[in-house]
Amino acid sequence: MPARLDVIAQCSTLSGTVRSVDRDPHDLELIILVAITTQHATSEATPNAVFSVAISSPPSVVVGAPVKLTVAVKSRAHQPPAAVSEAVIYLELSGDGGVSRWAAELSNSFGVATLSLTSLEIPGTYTILVHASKGHDFGTASASIQIQRT
Repeated sequence: MPARLDVIAQCSTLSGTVRSVDRDPHDLELIILVAITTQHATSEATPNAVFSVAISSPPSVVVGAPVKLTVAVKSRAHQPPAAVSEAVIYLELSGDGGVSRWAAELSNSFGVATLSLTSLEIPGTYTILVHASKGHDFGTASASIQIQRT
């Protein structure tokens, strides 16, 4: 395994459909996009999460509107919990049709990352899944957002 990769979960099972396979022109590694079937996704790692992750999002937006999501990451290894700077934040937006959007950002010095998206999805209820990691420490959180017609 390359040194730049960290194992963050030993016991994960995912099921889904490969949507695309591309090659990164810089390091020639494969980039594989998999639309995960959420009812088949399981992980044994979440109870061991060191980070507390919180998502702030609007409960609903109209199609085409901007969506500002704020993610706050704190380490439970400290008392009181301390902000985690430069944590890698991965965001997945998924609905009934599978994963529709991915985004990534780093947390700032206060442990906060702001992600700005535009709601281009079909109207419906979507799940926002966030995974934050730094080194071997990680945490996850999820929230719901309703995308509506005008």
